[in-house]
Amino acid sequence: MTALTSAYISLTGLLSFSRALDIIGDNVANLNTVGFKATDLLFESLPPPQGSQNDSRPAAESDMPGGGAVVVGTQRRFTPGELRQTGNATHAAINGDGFFVLHDSGRSVYTRNGQFQVDKDGYLVDASGQRRVQALSGGNLQDIVIDSNQTNPPAATTKVEFGGILSLGQATSEGQPAKVTLDSVKVFDAAGVQQTLKIEFTRVSVSTGPITWSVSVKDVSGIELVAGTSNEIRFEGTGNPATGFSSLKVKVKTAGGVESELTLDFKEVDSLSAGSSSTVAISKTDGYGLGRLASYGFDDKGKLTLEFSNGQKQDGPRLALATFADPQLLKTSDGGLFVAPPSTELRLGMADENGFGTIRPRSLELANVELAREFADILILQRGFQASSQVLNVTSQMIEDIYNSVSGRG
Repeated sequence: MTALTSAYISLTGLLSFSRALDIIGDNVANLNTVGFKATDLLFESLPPPQGSQNDSRPAAESDMPGGGAVVVGTQRRFTPGELRQTGNATHAAINGDGFFVLHDSGRSVYTRNGQFQVDKDGYLVDASGQRRVQALSGGNLQDIVIDSNQTNPPAATTKVEFGGILSLGQATSEGQPAKVTLDSVKVFDAAGVQQTLKIEFTRVSVSTGPITWSVSVKDVSGIELVAGTSNEIRFEGTGNPATGFSSLKVKVKTAGGVESELTLDFKEVDSLSAGSSSTVAISKTDGYGLGRLASYGFDDKGKLTLEFSNGQKQDGPRLALATFADPQLLKTSDGGLFVAPPSTELRLGMADENGFGTIRPRSLELANVELAREFADILILQRGFQASSQVLNVTSQMIEDIYNSVSGRG
């Protein structure tokens, strides 16, 4: 092996170690980059230089390996990073396998960075604001849109359930029948407007038979909503509601005259306890007014859930996830994104299904860079670089000694 060969071999080491330091520098620089995946550099030994036709070296020497080292590529570490809660409703992290899918100028790109936001047009986009986050619906990708002006339509109250006791001993004055009044029964009409009804129960004096109460239901204008024989509720001698006489139906009108039917249910009311006060009250009701979007966020399955001011919830689309047979085939792009070559085997799906990871709402996945590992690699590379430099220095001195001896110096 000649002195020039030694110089060449040490030079390959210097170049390889310099490239490795570039990779480590990139890893460390991206320590705080959300979703960043660290890179490892792959080295390969070079074969010995081919001898010339006039090479007179012994066969044993010419067959000896040792052509130096060369960088043959890089490899991403797709190990998960730490998941950290942020509290931001549009943030999401993947706990397990999968990449988020983004739409970027007619192509799909992939990322583990769930630092999403809503742009001025209501689209859910990545941190740069340039790429739209994709949902999966019916096997097709679609943009996610969050309209801040979205509303939830009202629903008229269809049923009001009561509970408690209608006391037989509660009378307005001596000798008068028992009477119980509920002044503020809140219901919603068909337009979603809340109305206040007044319900009055009056004990019907019957010496035998079931315990009977007449029921008067009036709106705020004092208009009676029930009349005739259909305004009675009855109880057995045990105080339990009588079959077929435990509910009433009334019509509630909007300001425009649109009617909706309302059932007043007294199946959980008792009519005994003459020595106690009446405790009848609303136990359950439905219906709600017009609601405006109040908040939103993702669940652990990646489903967007919208919450409205009327207490209602509405399900939105689910985040699309992608997995690859060999993630090492992915190419890096701007913004820490990954691009899949045309021949890459791709599988689309949704969180918590068919091997895909779950979604950690209001959280982000941090970079998977391990500083202790990077610092250890720096020390090793530094020593390797120094050693290669020393080999090159010694080789240079040998060449200089040969030059001096040939020129008659020294």
